[in-house]
Amino acid sequence: MKLQGVNILRITDFRRFFELAEFWMHRKEFTTLANSFLASLFCDNEEEQCLFDAVRNWCAGHTVMAELKEQELILQDGIKDCKHFFLGRLAPAIATERNQLGPKDLIGLTALYLLLGADKKGSDIPLQYSMLATLQTGNVVGEFMPLFDNCEFSIINDYIAPAKCCTIANMHPDIPITVTAGNSVVTLNKGECIVGLFCNNSCYKLLPNKQVDPKSSVGMRLVYNPTTHKPCLRISHSGVVDTIEGVSSIILERGGYPVYTTMDGILHFDHNCFSLKQSYDTLCAHIPNVKLLAIEQDTNENYTFYTQDDLYYY
Repeated sequence: MKLQGVNILRITDFRRFFELAEFWMHRKEFTTLANSFLASLFCDNEEEQCLFDAVRNWCAGHTVMAELKEQELILQDGIKDCKHFFLGRLAPAIATERNQLGPKDLIGLTALYLLLGADKKGSDIPLQYSMLATLQTGNVVGEFMPLFDNCEFSIINDYIAPAKCCTIANMHPDIPITVTAGNSVVTLNKGECIVGLFCNNSCYKLLPNKQVDPKSSVGMRLVYNPTTHKPCLRISHSGVVDTIEGVSSIILERGGYPVYTTMDGILHFDHNCFSLKQSYDTLCAHIPNVKLLAIEQDTNENYTFYTQDDLYYY
């Protein structure tokens, strides 16, 4: 089995190069590894072997004999013996996300995270129970959707609260991927992403992920951060590239002034964007402390401000 282009034969490499979406795509390869003579070399101790066997059975579609409690996972090891694994940092995530998955997948993914050592306090492995639900159903359950192949989203014409942003990323190691939503067709190259506005798991709009001003040579592009699973904005100007984390939407104003919203609901713009400032001030007067999901500009340079509850034209 390969993860991030690396052959995985030992648990140390498994932990180092693990990425849930890629693992899920290659889970059959994991079962092949787990059923081969190499399986005896994978784990370091009996506890890891017990979790390894549970993950193998889950990936093969079998039911894992286990009980998931509030603070521990109890795995049946043999006919009579049971092994107890304390959940640590997994417990709050399970309590929050357990309704996203059925019991079989909840136990299987928990065993996988325990095998990875993600229960430990210092672990930096992201806990993505909702992402597995997205990978299984194709529905946008969380705020991130990894793609390994072309994808077409169902479209919704009405903006229905609560709306949300979802980062859609090309996770394929080699090829471009096409994302389609209604009349919008976007090609994502390796490492690129796009943000979509979703209502009731249907796509309302794919937001622009690239902007270029030919006069000033300023360019804006959204790329995917594999560590945070968030879009990063790269602004290129005069041979310099600035990177900004957690950007949800972008505009390039006349004169080459970058405008963007971040996932904390803040609009960022240059003081020279007079028309935008006037429109935004009007919105803030109407909705004090407004938090934006995104902003968009049409060909007539009018603005649309998107919030979780509604959209506003100025």
